[in-house]
Amino acid sequence: RAAVAQYKQLRALVRDAKIIHLLPPRDTADGLGWGWDAIQAVAPDQNRALVMVYRAQGGGDTQIIRPRGLRASQRYRVSYADSTTSSEHSGAELATSGLTVSIGQLQAEIITLTAVA
Repeated sequence: RAAVAQYKQLRALVRDAKIIHLLPPRDTADGLGWGWDAIQAVAPDQNRALVMVYRAQGGGDTQIIRPRGLRASQRYRVSYADSTTSSEHSGAELATSGLTVSIGQLQAEIITLTAVA
């Protein structure tokens, strides 16, 4: 039920967004994939973005994800679906330094970026 509720909150963003592949796709291994993948959805007004990060088999324990398509001078609240913590970064910081993501093999994380007034 929680996943359905989360989808309902995010579906308009995903439907209307510009989609950006943040990491190159990898060859599959045993049908389960290999390494990391990250796909970003950016709202047309650049006030919201969603980053979906997946880790298949292998790859390192952490991955730096650099969101793109955001306004450089705008500050964004960064929230993780599987955590209660959040942080704030400028669009320029996110594009340059990125976010360090740590998840286990065959796991995923959803990161929401929301413009701060």
